Amino acid sequence: MRHIEGADRMQESLLPESLDDYVAADDPVRVIDAYVDTLDLHALGFDKAQPEQTGRKPYNPADLLKLYVYGYLYRVSSSRRLERECARNTEVMWLLWRLRPDFKTIADFRRDNAVALRAACAAFVQFCRRGGLLGGKRVGVDGSRSKAAALERLKRRDERLERFEQAMDAEGYANGEHLQRCEDSAMTATVPRREIPGVPADRIPKAQFRHDAERDCFVCPAGELLTRLRKHDDRNLHVYGREGCETCPLRPLCAPSGRRTVTRHYHEAAYERSQARLRADPTLMRQRMAIVERPFALNKQAMGFRRFGCRGLRGAQADMAIAVPGYNLKAMIARLGVKRMLAALA
Repeated sequence: MRHIEGADRMQESLLPESLDDYVAADDPVRVIDAYVDTLDLHALGFDKAQPEQTGRKPYNPADLLKLYVYGYLYRVSSSRRLERECARNTEVMWLLWRLRPDFKTIADFRRDNAVALRAACAAFVQFCRRGGLLGGKRVGVDGSRSKAAALERLKRRDERLERFEQAMDAEGYANGEHLQRCEDSAMTATVPRREIPGVPADRIPKAQFRHDAERDCFVCPAGELLTRLRKHDDRNLHVYGREGCETCPLRPLCAPSGRRTVTRHYHEAAYERSQARLRADPTLMRQRMAIVERPFALNKQAMGFRRFGCRGLRGAQADMAIAVPGYNLKAMIARLGVKRMLAALA
């Protein structure tokens, strides 16, 4: 039968003299190696960055960090799978100088260096800024959910937490207090406001009540003044109303119950300025989608980061602190190419 046949497995052959010959000059693994070598791991807080002079020699944290970044970049985040890659993956052999740490050493590194891994994640952003790769003029903000590394007996509790998180997300994206803080910090924030219906559709809407900032009151469709009655600190709201709604000719369409009140957020002015910017440039939300939603999508779909591998908040932060530089390196390599990245890291 005429098929392409491989070489005899028992045939002796002369392989390349150097392991470096197996790694192409434009292989992304070279960028991972060069990037981690630029980090001051001791200053970032990595354990054993400066080993003791006595006792058993530890693995260099730089080698273990390279292993993790490579693994997350190529959808291999399990410590046991990374251990296997060290014995069969030529690129990993090159990256780790043929070292073969066991799975517990690999897992302990991630667990013991959670804070340092977050610092290393921030260091890559600073590298991009120094190289002029980030403009920093426009920033998109978004959130995403990943499955937790939880025990089965915690599943019911997690479901309750998820329902609570969804309730928070409904109004967490548009927060007047946060908008005001951004303005106080010289940042221009544009966030679409989620309006929550307060009256039935067949009643006069709140939009027809005009706010008078000078007199701190509202003017209703009938021309009457609604003054401030009280406030709700837990919701950051002022409540306005008046006496005499019972005799108003618009009562059937405005206040069938006898009295109409309207509310105004403590930072309503910041909301209004944000909405004005959005009306002036409707493309801002499309730009936000391109800036921030794509990384979450690629992290989950292309890089397989759908579930945290470590338990607890600290472990989840360590997981994310490795996944984010992996995505960032992948994005910068795609944009600049390996040669330009290596030149920037040199």
